Formats: sequence, C-alpha cells, structure tokens
Amino acid sequence: MTDDWLERLRRDHPEKLRPLDEIFARIRRGQRIFIGTGCGEPQFLARSLAEYAREHPKAIFDAELFRLNAFFVGDGARDAVNRGLADYTPVFLSQVPDLFRRGLVPVDVALIQTTPPDEHGYVNLGISVDIVRAAVESAAIVVAQVNENMPWLDGDGSIPLSRID
Repeated sequence: MTDDWLERLRRDHPEKLRPLDEIFARIRRGQRIFIGTGCGEPQFLARSLAEYAREHPKAIFDAELFRLNAFFVGDGARDAVNRGLADYTPVFLSQVPDLFRRGLVPVDVALIQTTPPDEHGYVNLGISVDIVRAAVESAAIVVAQVNENMPWLDGDGSIPLSRID
C-alpha cells in the first residue's frame, strides 16, 4: 500500500514532497503556527520544527507556536501558564473555528496529520477533525504529515490535496 500512494504522489504531485528545511524556511518571524490537536498531533513535524528552530534561532523567532497559546489548560500547559511562560485564551472549543475563520486568532501555518491521499486526490484528517479543519481553511501554508495508520473517516474531514502545500 505504501508504494502505491507514495509512488502516485511522486508521479502526479512531486511539488508536494519537499525537504523539511525547505518547508520550514517558508515560516517567517512572527507568524502564528497551529499544530494539529490531540491524537492527530503531527509529532514528527512538531519535533522537526523544534529542531529546525534550535538550528536556525533567528529564522522563526517570535512565532506564536513558541509562545504557547492554549485554549485548554491541561497538565501539559498548566505550569507554563501559571508561571507566565504561556498564554491561555478561555474559549469553548466549539468557538475556535469561528475565531480562526474571522481572523481573531490568525493562523499563518498549519501543521497537520492526514491519511495518505486517495485516488481522487483527497486526504482525510481521520480522528482529529475538531478545530483542525478550520485551521487548514484559514492558514496560508498547510504542511501535512502522512500517517498510513490514520483511519479514513466519513464526515467533514476530507481535504483536497491541492490545499496541502
């Protein structure tokens, strides 16, 4: 299965496969970076971006990702918020897509995790549609980490490959 979708992508959309340095070089100072949520977090992309930032500290200095803005204060963010190292925006999760779409919480770059593309040129957000769909619709740059184990789910989680940079 891997070879089928990957070979099809290489053949039909070679521009979609880029080295990480080239991808992250498109992120500019001060941009706001959204990272997919929960079980849909693109962990490889998040680690790679952090590594890129360590190696190129001035490249994406002051990007909002590195100043966490949490919509929910769980165990992972509570200490940082309490110490003033992160921000907390009290909002219902159901309100976040509208904040993205109206530009009240701007999203410049979205790092997401998807299924492999299907034969029709779509990927699927699988188990993590929640606010990710609105982030994808709002972001100027969308970077996808493909996960062959992400299930394809019915509903509003399909995205045309043309939307992925």
